[in-house]
Amino acid sequence: MATPSPELMPLWAGLAVSGSVLIATVAAVVTYCHSRQQARRDQRLRARLSRVNEQLSKLYGPLYGNRLANHKAYAQALGTHSTLDSYLNDALQTWQMDRHTGSMMLSRWRTFLFYIMYPLDLKAEEIIRDNIHLCEGHFPQGFADFLFHTNYLRIVLSHWQLRKDGTLDTELEYAQEDDFYRENNGGFAFHYPIFDQLDVFVKDTYESLLLHQQGLLKALKEGDSGEVGTVLVSPRGAEQATEVTEVYPIYVPVGPAKGGKGATNGHGSVRKDIEDRDALTMEPDDAPEPYEVPVEPSRKSPDRDAVKKGKMEDKLQELRQELQSVVYVPNQ
Repeated sequence: MATPSPELMPLWAGLAVSGSVLIATVAAVVTYCHSRQQARRDQRLRARLSRVNEQLSKLYGPLYGNRLANHKAYAQALGTHSTLDSYLNDALQTWQMDRHTGSMMLSRWRTFLFYIMYPLDLKAEEIIRDNIHLCEGHFPQGFADFLFHTNYLRIVLSHWQLRKDGTLDTELEYAQEDDFYRENNGGFAFHYPIFDQLDVFVKDTYESLLLHQQGLLKALKEGDSGEVGTVLVSPRGAEQATEVTEVYPIYVPVGPAKGGKGATNGHGSVRKDIEDRDALTMEPDDAPEPYEVPVEPSRKSPDRDAVKKGKMEDKLQELRQELQSVVYVPNQ
């Protein structure tokens, strides 16, 4: 092997030093850019997590609990009857044979509505009005319908017989048949779907935000790579892409987390009743690159090789049959 001449030794030494400096500089720049990108990503995730926490703690969490309490009181008031119509018809028939007993049945319903359900409705109205800014995109139609109903209830209750101290007269012997009509005891027939739609909408949105929260927490903790898509939430049976549909973000990891054995949906153990829901349906994402489809916890994610071989539609069809409550649309 030829030995460099003494005259070239300083040149070779300078080149070696310059090369080392260049490599170190490039490594430092790459590390800095990566750290800055990671910091920006974490900042965006924390900002999103802060809003989700606020939505859960101030709007959908309290509203979900409120609706559960209202539903429980409604079932307790009706007793063995499945609907208010059935209860009021039974009360009317009883009243026609025994005025006192029939009047007591009607007083029972009005007591539950006046002292329990109506105050819960007013509290729900307050929660909605005070936290409209936490809705995504627009004011949900389900909320608007519910506020209309509470205003109508004010009119209904204003015609009820009250004592001088403002309490309900539960010992009143009702003398008119129309006292037992539904519109004088809670609203017209078209009001009642409002409750079902609101309950389903609030439950779907609350659980979807929990999924989003779990995904964000996992992303911040483990540094997995993922995308923020959206979940479309609408009342059961509502048509998609109508004004009643509400859009909420959801964080979906698309690769294994650090230290993980495989890609997961990042949603923990939330939402175990997905297969029992039929409000929404699963749709394939429209992104130019395939994303991991969020799936029920403990179920396997779609095989990547099968996706690459053009079998994505078959796997999505299986997911549609299992997941009937989430519409995932990745952001463009």
